[in-house]
Amino acid sequence: MVGLGASSIFCYFLLQSLRPFLAECTTQLLKLGQVAVTERAGTDPPLLFLTLADGSNVNFALTWQSSGLLSIVIFCLLFVTFAFPLKGSLLRKIAFLEFGSFVGLLWCVVRLSFSILLAYNFGEKTAILTGLVSPFVDFLWVVPIWALGLSAIISSGKQETTLREE
Repeated sequence: MVGLGASSIFCYFLLQSLRPFLAECTTQLLKLGQVAVTERAGTDPPLLFLTLADGSNVNFALTWQSSGLLSIVIFCLLFVTFAFPLKGSLLRKIAFLEFGSFVGLLWCVVRLSFSILLAYNFGEKTAILTGLVSPFVDFLWVVPIWALGLSAIISSGKQETTLREE
């Protein structure tokens, strides 16, 4: 329970600092694709202003849900809760937790950029649709990383048990 509480507090503070970073990364990635996006600094949540292909303007607020950072928190809490009690190397568990968080952050940048590109090309209604679908799309990174981490931890735990028995 202590680990779960500590990881919850850590995730909260980490994600508070990651939202502006995510906004900056997304803005730079979209500028590479010649999409006119500007970031309004100092707002909570961070805002991205986009001029659509038809000339209208749209604001994207990077809330926890729309940015995908909530999926990283859920992944971390599930990983700490279910993977850390398993037999296996603590270093390997921490490494997979960090690896999963890094993959999740990259996924957030790509998914958010893709959502903004869809809105840029097809209008504001697609931004609403991608916002509704995004929690389900986030499982595309959570499930494989979770499975890889658990299988690596379990296999290392079996190897340690086999070595002790010999």
